[in-house]
Amino acid sequence: MRITILIIISCLVSICLFGQNEESRSLDLGDIIIEGEGEILGDSVRVIENLNSFWEINRMDKFLYKPRLSLREINKPDDLFLSNVFDISIKAGNNNFGCIQSVYSSSKNSISNFSLSLKNKRLQENWNSLEGEFYWLPDFNNFKLITSINYYEFNSEYGDTEIKGANLLLRKRFLSHTESAYQLEFLADLGYYKFEQTLQTAADFDLIANLKGKYPKFESNIKLLFLKQSVSGMIDLDYKNFLVFENIGIWFAIDSVDVYPSISFISSFNPLPGLYLKFKNQPEIGQVSRKNMFEQNHYQKIIMNRLQTKKILNGFAILEYNSFLPLTLFYNISWNQDYLKYVYVQDKLYTNTPMDFLQHLFGFQMSFKYKNFKFIQDIFYSQNDEEIPYLYKLESISTLGFYQEQWYIEAKARYLEKREDETGKKMEDVVLIDLFGRLNLFKNLNLTIETENLLDEDYIQYTGLTKECLQVNIGVEFSF
Repeated sequence: MRITILIIISCLVSICLFGQNEESRSLDLGDIIIEGEGEILGDSVRVIENLNSFWEINRMDKFLYKPRLSLREINKPDDLFLSNVFDISIKAGNNNFGCIQSVYSSSKNSISNFSLSLKNKRLQENWNSLEGEFYWLPDFNNFKLITSINYYEFNSEYGDTEIKGANLLLRKRFLSHTESAYQLEFLADLGYYKFEQTLQTAADFDLIANLKGKYPKFESNIKLLFLKQSVSGMIDLDYKNFLVFENIGIWFAIDSVDVYPSISFISSFNPLPGLYLKFKNQPEIGQVSRKNMFEQNHYQKIIMNRLQTKKILNGFAILEYNSFLPLTLFYNISWNQDYLKYVYVQDKLYTNTPMDFLQHLFGFQMSFKYKNFKFIQDIFYSQNDEEIPYLYKLESISTLGFYQEQWYIEAKARYLEKREDETGKKMEDVVLIDLFGRLNLFKNLNLTIETENLLDEDYIQYTGLTKECLQVNIGVEFSF
């Protein structure tokens, strides 16, 4: 019933907006990526939502988040910081939530860029989390460097987990001026993390090294990974503008088990004005560390499987319409090897075990912006030849926002359906509604409110782990 209501509302909004095409925004899905141990769809339209995972000042006159660079976001705009910024955000809420975040950037040089975040929260009864992160992001001579110190602590009646370490990410571009037909970019991400859990310890030195090259007729990409104390990597060599292909080439990955060959290609057509057809195969290998695994699920053992997920088949058929109401339909077929599924064990912590499965993913995306109004609708449906524990088969995400010079409010509704645990037991469907708002009280003072799980859905995220209930946070942001 609830999904029927959501679909009807989405259709009515779409019909009402169809005739209002002034200042409409194209939906660019040229950067569709599905990666990692879970299925995450990224595109340029939703980049503002993706950047919310790391807070750095949101100015009322721009409504833009400034990202912490990551491997996935490394090619986003280079304007990391606004000039002469020193901001502090203080938030408090129920469930013992407390958060202090600050960012400093100097206009006199590109070296003095710092960010600090401290967060405490009760995840559920007898389970608390404490997270601290410090970042330094200098930028000089076309050379980017990101250093961080991280500390995470999760305390529960089943055991305590502590993660501490440091990370260094650097990027250097060579021959990047427009006159050069040759371009090279080197990126290295190094980290050291120590994990402590009841009666168990582990330490990881992580390395992700990536060398990309662009030549008159070729593109190359070489990646070396040392994650979870295991070596893997991939090589991609593409020939540009061959017959109907924008790029076509050979790709293969390697790990401690086998070699995985494939073919990568991109081909697009423009049969009618505003209408585009795209076909591509984007094979990939995961680059997930032990720390990344804990970011996805804090409720697991520190001793885990070392393999990375491979997709030698990761094909897309995409239909884009960018005229009146920008929308996209796509179909993705992927062969997932060594996907790490969660398994619930007797001591009430998860472990993971690899599995292979074929996935069919269907998607619909629509984005509309008119003056101070924004509406985004995403619907995804997946069909797998094997049941994947805790993976939703149907997901609908609706985002609605109103933006004014002195305030904004945004609502997000998610409907999640058709999920099973590792025993095959059907889990409850759920509707989650989140509200976010900001009010500019004075020139340098903002009031914020964040409401997550507005309907107070007490659903089960994983067996034995109840998702957080209603969370309300109120905060203030100071700018100097």
